[in-house]
Amino acid sequence: MQGMLLIAEAFERRHIMLVMSRRIDQSAVIGDAIEVKVVQILSDKVEIGIIAPATIPIHRREVIDSFVSPGSPPDSQPLEQFVGPDLEPCGEMLLLMRKINESIVINGDIIILLVRIRKDNVCLAFEAPKEVCLARREVYDMIKQDQEKK
Repeated sequence: MQGMLLIAEAFERRHIMLVMSRRIDQSAVIGDAIEVKVVQILSDKVEIGIIAPATIPIHRREVIDSFVSPGSPPDSQPLEQFVGPDLEPCGEMLLLMRKINESIVINGDIIILLVRIRKDNVCLAFEAPKEVCLARREVYDMIKQDQEKK
């Protein structure tokens, strides 16, 4: 039921939603600058690594929700104020642990929700504005190779 509500909300905001399964070390690409990778799968949580330019804000959803005034949309306040311990730098990758139904917000308008955890894979739902390209890493690489040939 919650999944249907998320799809309806995305449709209202004129966003797209892509749901995909990923295994450890598999990733998804958002636009040309952000990569989201499954680093570790535990029984009740998943470690997700995000590679993105330092200028793009990345936060756990509950951190943003704790700072937003009740009744105001989350994007009504600048995200630059949401800094702190929710990010764990690991080289060039930010690592975040997520449980089922917990999400990550990237740049204020991209949401990644952990939908399901299985022994060897996870299901992630990506919501983004329609103009943002969302793809599995292997599909993104094939598209880029095809564009280079032209």
